[in-house]
Amino acid sequence: MNREYLISITDPRSPVVEAYRMIRTNLEFTNVEKTNKTIVVTSAKTQEGKSTTTANLAITIANSGKKVLVIDGDMRKPKMHHMYDLPNDRGLSTVIAKKDPLEEVVHRIPDVEGLSVLVSGPVPPMPAELLGSKRMSRLLEEVSQGYTCSSTPHPC
Repeated sequence: MNREYLISITDPRSPVVEAYRMIRTNLEFTNVEKTNKTIVVTSAKTQEGKSTTTANLAITIANSGKKVLVIDGDMRKPKMHHMYDLPNDRGLSTVIAKKDPLEEVVHRIPDVEGLSVLVSGPVPPMPAELLGSKRMSRLLEEVSQGYTCSSTPHPC
């Protein structure tokens, strides 16, 4: 893992990590009647910390006993594979294109129980169309069933 960005692992008592825990707690209380199953981290600009925030927030959520799947949907400049030192030859783009089954390309992160990552995969020719496709919607529905914020493991 590229621990340089993963302060939630390298320095779990840091004030920065406490801020990630506060975000996690606030997300849990945004709708007490229903569990948030999907969180999107986005920005209009590059280099604002979307990937770092996503990676560290995912770690803090997983550390609270929930099962988390990080999906790298940045099809232009993906970074999750760098952060977690994972190959990027297969991932979201190949799953949506039906070249690879989801269960074959999701990576479990051994250092963090309950955390898995689906890297972006090869950059497709028209990323916006891929992310806005019905296949992407179906994929999100499918993974939300396996990652239901519980402390007991579920298969992908």
